[in-house]
Amino acid sequence: MPTAASSKRGFLITLKSGIGIHAYLTDSKGMVIFDSDRGRREGQDYSEKRDVSLTLAGRYGARSTRDNLEDSTSSVFYVGAPIGNAKKPIGVLTVYKPQADVLPLVRERRRIIYIACGLIGGGILFLIGAVFLWLFHPIGKITEYARAIERGERPAKPNIGIGREVNTLAHALDSMRDALEGRASLEIVDELDFHAIVAHAIDQARPLAEIADVTLEPAIAAAVIPMCGDAFILQAAVTNLLENAIDFSPRGGTIENEVKTSERNVTLLIRDHGPGVPEYAREKIFERFFSLRHHTSKRKGTGLGRTLVR
Repeated sequence: MPTAASSKRGFLITLKSGIGIHAYLTDSKGMVIFDSDRGRREGQDYSEKRDVSLTLAGRYGARSTRDNLEDSTSSVFYVGAPIGNAKKPIGVLTVYKPQADVLPLVRERRRIIYIACGLIGGGILFLIGAVFLWLFHPIGKITEYARAIERGERPAKPNIGIGREVNTLAHALDSMRDALEGRASLEIVDELDFHAIVAHAIDQARPLAEIADVTLEPAIAAAVIPMCGDAFILQAAVTNLLENAIDFSPRGGTIENEVKTSERNVTLLIRDHGPGVPEYAREKIFERFFSLRHHTSKRKGTGLGRTLVR
């Protein structure tokens, strides 16, 4: 029967203009003696139909049959019930309903599902775009900042949020710009005490180590290690190595720090007791944006810290 579907307050309401269900009655031999659908089945032998034959045999009788074999929407569902004794009925009452009668409801439900899937998919795409923008927008700002410095301009340091690695990189670029401009306070021919830089970096990283339940040992070195360099960039590099060692250390672990000197070189050894760098990652560990999942926090960094260290 024709139907019209509409939605109100989240419920699907189906309005009918006619009865969508019919019934026919057969005798004990399976002959149709009554049909509510204008009597068009009356007088026909339905003894071979499953709804009739199974019910007359004392079993559950039902079937689904197409009125038009070439039309999949013309299926009609039939369910039979015994009249009289269920084991030896004197007849069968079959109730049947066309599939087409529920198609508007099915189409409406399908439309609602499609809309919901579209909204969910759109939300996921929006979230992916927002995360992508949050991760890479600061990199674009830093890139433009570096290009402006390369062109000889003096731009203001960009606002790039709170990311640790990108802020370290921005500070390094800012320091590099000042060095190139020849500012006396940050000149690269400055003489530094590398041991003091390492000790200060260890002190700065100690609160993070305490949170991770990791012990930071003091640097083993001579009292003073003179060298030439940029104090800010060197301390940023050492701090990044220490924080990386903390991230990959097991709880209760120890990080050993040692500074070795030779005639012309200074070597800083920072050793943690975590799982170590996997074999597949050893050649990529200093590549930009390459990052491993941290041992304790299970998060991943931006992959810029070790690039700065290199």
